[in-house]
Amino acid sequence: MGGREKPLPFPAKDIILSLDPFFPQTDEAELAEHIPALIEKGYMHFMVNNLGHFSLFRAAGADKKTKPLLVAGPWLYAFNAWAWDFIGRQGAAYCVSPLENSRQNLERSFPHGEHHQGRKAGPGRRSRVFITIFARPSLFRIRADLGRVYDFAKFTGTKDEAFLMAPDPERTLVYPWQPFSIVDKTPFLLESGFSRFILDFSSGPLKKTEYKEIMEAANSAAPLPGTSRFNWKNGFFT
Repeated sequence: MGGREKPLPFPAKDIILSLDPFFPQTDEAELAEHIPALIEKGYMHFMVNNLGHFSLFRAAGADKKTKPLLVAGPWLYAFNAWAWDFIGRQGAAYCVSPLENSRQNLERSFPHGEHHQGRKAGPGRRSRVFITIFARPSLFRIRADLGRVYDFAKFTGTKDEAFLMAPDPERTLVYPWQPFSIVDKTPFLLESGFSRFILDFSSGPLKKTEYKEIMEAANSAAPLPGTSRFNWKNGFFT
């Protein structure tokens, strides 16, 4: 927050800041100071990934012009309409579908033209859902630097699935070797009323050829070789 700041390539009002799902009580006071300072600097969109994050925004932005817009992140697991109703009452205007979701469950969670708990669902609900169509998701988040213990990065599981371990001084993330992609499903999703999509490149830098291949597949809605569907077909619960 302090010191000399490097200018960003995008205005603050166009950036969504994603909060770490790990939210220990010891961090609450620090974040409670940072959030109003960020809003003052023009950051108006925040992705909350822990239920404790909502309390940080209740006193912030009392003026409608400075009231931040909250997006419920994938770590809040909005797997059904009841979960989305609860998250919405906490202050979230949008939500990100969990990566463990399936197409069938996504449609059930945000029904088209039906009612849930006395409120009309309709296409408006689906327009408030972000769907990740490409990512190398962090399957495990370990609060320790495992790079000090293990001298390898790639390893395999019991089903011969390959994983990548990415340690740093404060944590270790474990990614699938194959990224997740449903970029070819966007026409169907658009037809169903879902119109907000995420291409997640946060797992690390890409080569120019890789980035070009992903963007060409996304723009043409073509299958992307070397990727998996994760749980998109069968869902998390099977």
